[in-house]
Amino acid sequence: MITGEPACKNWWRSWLVEFANMNLFIRLIAHRNRVVWHIPAWEANSIIVSRMKIIRVQEPCGPGMLIPMEVDDPEPQDDEVVIQVMAIAVNTSDVIARKNFYPMFPQSCMGLECSGIIEKAGKNVRDWEIGNKVCAILSGGGYAEKVVVQQWQLFVVPIEVSFPDAACLPHASCVVWSELFMQRRLGPFFWLPDDGKKARLSAGQTLLVHEDCNGTSNFAIHIAKRFNVTVIATYRSDDFRKHCDRVGVAECMSQDAFLNGALTQRVDMILNTLGPEHYQKSLSNLKRDGIMISTTTCCSDTIDFAGSLPCVADKTQPYRRVIQAASLLCRSKEERELIVSEVTNNIWPSVTSFELFVHQEYPFSKVVDAHRLMEAKGCGKIILVTDAYCALTDGIVP
Repeated sequence: MITGEPACKNWWRSWLVEFANMNLFIRLIAHRNRVVWHIPAWEANSIIVSRMKIIRVQEPCGPGMLIPMEVDDPEPQDDEVVIQVMAIAVNTSDVIARKNFYPMFPQSCMGLECSGIIEKAGKNVRDWEIGNKVCAILSGGGYAEKVVVQQWQLFVVPIEVSFPDAACLPHASCVVWSELFMQRRLGPFFWLPDDGKKARLSAGQTLLVHEDCNGTSNFAIHIAKRFNVTVIATYRSDDFRKHCDRVGVAECMSQDAFLNGALTQRVDMILNTLGPEHYQKSLSNLKRDGIMISTTTCCSDTIDFAGSLPCVADKTQPYRRVIQAASLLCRSKEERELIVSEVTNNIWPSVTSFELFVHQEYPFSKVVDAHRLMEAKGCGKIILVTDAYCALTDGIVP
């Protein structure tokens, strides 16, 4: 017996329909606000419309307004797959989307990366099969029990990597590779000056990173060390300091010490996650022709997301420098597809050797707590796990 809500209270009546070819009778029995369908069990799967939980942001709101709602399960197009989501990574951009809601993006859902199992596949999908363990880079919509993605957005989940850890991988790896190491030139997002110079680190150069909650700095450390780049890191938590010691950064100092001038040497590149109020301090540590890359979540207070960067340094600093703001959301589909392809070929074979920095896992139902922790600037990555993952792990809820 399957229960569903009627489309309208006034027009429906008890009625009987006979399918001549199948000799199948479906009887509708009216009970106030519900309809009961009496059908054979073998026919149930072809009639039931499955439902899933999703969280959407319709207007700026606090974390308390993040309430799951039910919608119909998605269906894939010819070149798409449906992922049964197991884990979702929470990023700073999710908090900004919830508070400000980027008006230039029609996607009203949050979530830039997730992991799970392919449940359905379109007829033109060739490289992936139902049942594959995958993680995906998204343009939003990851706060859901199921998501639809095109096949180019997928990465295979290595056997050694859990679903929660896999959810941390796509966004950070794509941002770091495209902005710090990618050899092919991409169209610029923000440039100062606009001279077409592309950020590119090579062996023997020095990179400065700051602790963040998105895992971007941690990925930058691992990838930089893989290419023999010297890494200097600043921390705000003792856990991240210990993490930096384990992965072997060349120098590590507190963010307060950095802002007070403890770093005396100049570096080739800075991955800035400290925010616009510290631009001048970061720029003072750049070499001639040095490059500072700021994540858009740290630029959003003073930078128009559609494309203008304030002139904060050229007139006051004696050296020619490039300031660049990183964002995957503002890149074209062709650029993002190229980035995913290069990450798959250059970085993905090594991700099992990366030490991830996961701080806390929450059930999907406790997304409010996850956002409050992110707003408190907790250290390490924050993960949401779905009911499907809890069922897969014998009902263990973190």
